Amino acid sequence: MRLSIGIFLYLCIAGTDTHAQACVTNTGNSAVITIPKSVGDQAGMLEGDLFRAWNDSLCVGEVRYSFNEGQTGIALTVWGDDTLTPEVDGMSAGKTIRYSLFRPATDSTFEDIVVSYLIGDGIYAPGAIMQIASMSINGGMPVAVESAEIPESGSLSKAFPNPFVNFTHLNLRLTRPGPVIIEMFDALGRRVRSVFNGEMAAGKREVNISANGLASGVYLIRVRTKSFLSSRSVVLVR
Repeated sequence: MRLSIGIFLYLCIAGTDTHAQACVTNTGNSAVITIPKSVGDQAGMLEGDLFRAWNDSLCVGEVRYSFNEGQTGIALTVWGDDTLTPEVDGMSAGKTIRYSLFRPATDSTFEDIVVSYLIGDGIYAPGAIMQIASMSINGGMPVAVESAEIPESGSLSKAFPNPFVNFTHLNLRLTRPGPVIIEMFDALGRRVRSVFNGEMAAGKREVNISANGLASGVYLIRVRTKSFLSSRSVVLVR
């Protein structure tokens, strides 16, 4: 079975390991950032990930990416600086909130999270309520993210050739049959195309990527099954 596809993707990179740092709480003022489940899923967030807010090197809030039945989003409380104390102990008013993601499943930290907002602008103000509209984990380099693969559930090879001019391909191996979703993302983390959504038998499949209709750039291929999630980046050059 061969899948011939054109690819768009977003870009992700592991950053400095900051997961051990405790985040501040209860500073006396706060703002709330809501993240719809659809936005987090599209950006590649996994159950159990910790989404964190930062004021420079100070963690000012965190929330676990976890959902109860029927829940459609999560809310991150960002704690503000207490101006009655001399030290900076929270998010500074008028400053842009920075985000990171820690993935316990692989002990990985992802930094430089790029977001856009449906409500608000990402600048901290006490009492503010904001909603994230889109998100990408973007370190500015064409690096693939290895996503919490469950052992022996499947594998996705690196693309070859990469960078490529006209075409590249990857090998997908599944150890059991079942539903498979292959999606494409652009550099902002937006899903732009559903490549495959259906049943696949166990075994090895070749996924062919065509450059037809694509501009030069970096793209992401993401494969998801019930027990497997993996992504690979490719670079198209003209």
